[in-house]
Amino acid sequence: MATAIYWDTSALIKLYAPEADSSAYLRLLIEQPEDLAISFLHRVELYFALCGKESRGEIAGGSAQRLFQLFEQHVSEGRYYLMVTACESCGKGPWAITSTEASQEGGKLLTTRARCEQCGSERPFRFLCEGGESQVGSEVERINPTDEPSRIVDLGQWLSLFYMLTESAASDADKVSARRTGFRATLCLNEALKFYGDDELPEESAFFSERTLITFREHPEKFARQRLRDMRAKLPALPKMARSVRRDEQAAKKKTRWWAFWK
Repeated sequence: MATAIYWDTSALIKLYAPEADSSAYLRLLIEQPEDLAISFLHRVELYFALCGKESRGEIAGGSAQRLFQLFEQHVSEGRYYLMVTACESCGKGPWAITSTEASQEGGKLLTTRARCEQCGSERPFRFLCEGGESQVGSEVERINPTDEPSRIVDLGQWLSLFYMLTESAASDADKVSARRTGFRATLCLNEALKFYGDDELPEESAFFSERTLITFREHPEKFARQRLRDMRAKLPALPKMARSVRRDEQAAKKKTRWWAFWK
């Protein structure tokens, strides 16, 4: 089993924001066999450390949010990928994340270790994200804030997630939970639409796995862009869904009184 080492946030930030010795730390990270262990504290400290650099003029305005969201985007896409990837041992799944570690090799490299919920097999998944500009200001969940298609989850897998989440939302008796799941389903459908160019059908390069590519070749009509657009047209506008999810979250916070922590 691979091991991980701990770096303080002051060392970790050198991989994201240029400092005098950033190249030395990057070289050290690439040469060492272990990945970096990333905790929740790292994420909090890294965010505020990047904001501090921005306020001092050490990085360009808006860079702190973009650099941090690049990491967050990668984590998000990785979770969805694990939902639609079958286990090699039992052919089922899904995978449950047990740990997340970050390193860098020519871009942002994230190693996620996961366990199959069916047979208990464990394995690492490595994700490389080169990222781009991201949109700032939304508090609700996003997957990929850019217009570029994912390099982790393919078109067929995004559609599978859309169908799965839509069915789950329809059968959920909890309206708040159903709205959240429906919002996530719509996000997945939007991700699928990013794979289309000028033609009605996508290129075969939009399918990363043999299973989804075979499905496309056997049933291309299921991947017609107009079909996806028609499904999208039946759903509420994404900003409207996001506002509903945000209201639900705010209502939930109001129900939790400050003294409940001590009970």
